[in-house]
Amino acid sequence: DYIQIDSTEQDFNFILNSVAAQPMFVSSRLVIVQQISEAKFTTEQIDELLSKVSESTILVFTDTKPDKRTSVFKALTELDNAKNFTKLPRPKLEQWMGVEAKRLGLKIDQQTISYLIDRVGEDQWQLQNDLQKLSAWEGEISRKVIDSLTTPSLEHSSFDLAEALVV
Repeated sequence: DYIQIDSTEQDFNFILNSVAAQPMFVSSRLVIVQQISEAKFTTEQIDELLSKVSESTILVFTDTKPDKRTSVFKALTELDNAKNFTKLPRPKLEQWMGVEAKRLGLKIDQQTISYLIDRVGEDQWQLQNDLQKLSAWEGEISRKVIDSLTTPSLEHSSFDLAEALVV
């Protein structure tokens, strides 16, 4: 079972009920609460939320721009099982992609890896999915193959549109 909640669109009680509920037909539930810093929860509310999480629930907080100065951020990072996943800098991301591509048996050079990142964005989850999709391709991965098998990010599409309008 999987629930994704935008904390800017739902109130505290909805989130509290979501993490406290027992899943009905599965053994566990994943609850992802997005944009936690924008919800302006207090440390007390976070403590209450954490105390109500059912044993079968995995609770994940996400935030695109967390404010590390807040008491809520500090309280969450001090939890025993807290993990902070930050975006990899571009060189490390390209290195990671090279390792993953090799693990999947892809024939792809560094320039093409860089093109793939430019096309789909820097989200590691999306990149991993696209690498797995590309692993079905027999032969060397080229820009043409990437263009035919992947979906460009919104940012990439915007650049293409602007370029088409200028020409």
